[in-house]
Amino acid sequence: MTKIKPYKSTKGRLLGFAVVGHADYGALGYDIVCAAISALTVTTVNALQLVAEQEIHLIEGDGVVDYRIRGRPNMQTDTLLQTVAAGYKGIAEEYPLYVSYEEDA
Repeated sequence: MTKIKPYKSTKGRLLGFAVVGHADYGALGYDIVCAAISALTVTTVNALQLVAEQEIHLIEGDGVVDYRIRGRPNMQTDTLLQTVAAGYKGIAEEYPLYVSYEEDA
């Protein structure tokens, strides 16, 4: 199962996410759930760096992508992170046996 936990500021603004584990929905190379989460994650990290021009704290490993902005959140980071949160939540709702989104993290 893939577990997704948001990082939030003390004021409740999104700063990033920990995405941990393998969905195991399909065979290696054919797991559409993993592919969807990966596409959202890579696109968001790239957009935070290239569009919002933010430095990112990023940890990547087998079954782990942990990312958060290093600077202060702003309108661009809010938009990008709220958008990816909606995507993660949608996948978790459609595939609850394979993905969990921890809202209160």
